[in-house]
Amino acid sequence: MWLFARFGFFSVVVDKDNPGYLLVRARMPGDLETLKSRYLPELGPIAETPERDYRFRASVRKQAFTATVSSIAEDITYTNFKDEVKHVQGDRRAAWYADVWSVMCEMQSQEEKSEGGCTRPKGK
Repeated sequence: MWLFARFGFFSVVVDKDNPGYLLVRARMPGDLETLKSRYLPELGPIAETPERDYRFRASVRKQAFTATVSSIAEDITYTNFKDEVKHVQGDRRAAWYADVWSVMCEMQSQEEKSEGGCTRPKGK
């Protein structure tokens, strides 16, 4: 599962070495640190794994992560995700997220066999 939150981007998969646990991975170390400090103190130690595609990772019980996703959803107060990311993380991260938005918009347009339908995000 990919999770884009206003404070970070995560890839979450089963922790094959720990039954009942998930491996929460990130490309930026601050994302996991923020997740741990704001929502998930149960998150294990953050390991740096330069040889892996996601450089930073930590393990956590599946039940704890499930509750955390619910808490993150409860904290949604914004009406525009991309604007919120810009406010919380700045222009650079917002631009990267907008690139992902654009690719997924293109997928939608291709599937619908139509042009348009999506308006390019502000600032792009």
